[in-house]
Amino acid sequence: MAYLFVRLPTVRTEAELALFMQTVFALQDRYGGLLRGLDFGDKGSTALLFWGAPVAMENDVERALNFVLELMTRTA
Repeated sequence: MAYLFVRLPTVRTEAELALFMQTVFALQDRYGGLLRGLDFGDKGSTALLFWGAPVAMENDVERALNFVLELMTRTA
């Protein structure tokens, strides 16, 4: 199982959030993962994603790492 916390420091408006989430959903189609939720707190915005729940695969960690690397490339 792999857990991924993604900090969203550049998301400040609804339009930026919508664009970011479109990217997340496109990458989920490619690498899987379950978006557990978004948090907008006093320390900033974060997203939590899981791989291996509800169904585990032997390459969950690899898919999570590929997801985050491509997310960084697309949103930098």
